[in-house]
Amino acid sequence: MYKYGAETVGRFTAEFLKPSTRIVCVRKLGGYPQAIYEHLHKVSPAPDGDLSSISDFTDLVKITSPTAALDYVRLQTSLATGIMLNRSAATEREIMPVGLLKHVSKYGLAAGVTPFYNRDNEFGCNGILSDAGFRHGHFKPPVVSSIKGGFVVQRWTFSQVIDIRHRKLVRQVNYIQESVSTNGQYERKLIRQQRPPLIPQTRWFVPLLS
Repeated sequence: MYKYGAETVGRFTAEFLKPSTRIVCVRKLGGYPQAIYEHLHKVSPAPDGDLSSISDFTDLVKITSPTAALDYVRLQTSLATGIMLNRSAATEREIMPVGLLKHVSKYGLAAGVTPFYNRDNEFGCNGILSDAGFRHGHFKPPVVSSIKGGFVVQRWTFSQVIDIRHRKLVRQVNYIQESVSTNGQYERKLIRQQRPPLIPQTRWFVPLLS
């Protein structure tokens, strides 16, 4: 099933997966320069193959609740799966208070060991804020609404984009609207974008290898 010595390191689990769907996390050596990469691999239904974006989950899922809808859109921003489903120059994380993090699904996978704060005790790493900082920035938890044939999710995210031309990192705070159908079809709309607000004891960034 795998090539070049890849190995299975975990099984992907989620409420929204159909019973017939089996997905594993695979680790392998590749790229240039060579490094160890992890990616999601669909074992069943046939044919098997890698999952590299949220659109690859279409028809592999059945989303019937607001909780499942939120877990589904979080695939793209989760510390556990985000880097596997978005290998572009942009990295995006959901903005949330540190107290909420332990309640967010990790899909049965390891979520990394990236700390939420740096050596100066500043929050902001990967969009994770202190509870007080979350309130100070006037952020709100995600809102999930039911619509005909699916759900709409509105939430705050933090994005970090590598501007290769100008050799700099561009950091933004985004308010986005994501629509998902019961079979996993996904659409996204940017409602608002702004510079990250200044919050005491907070430095906004995403580690370049996270």
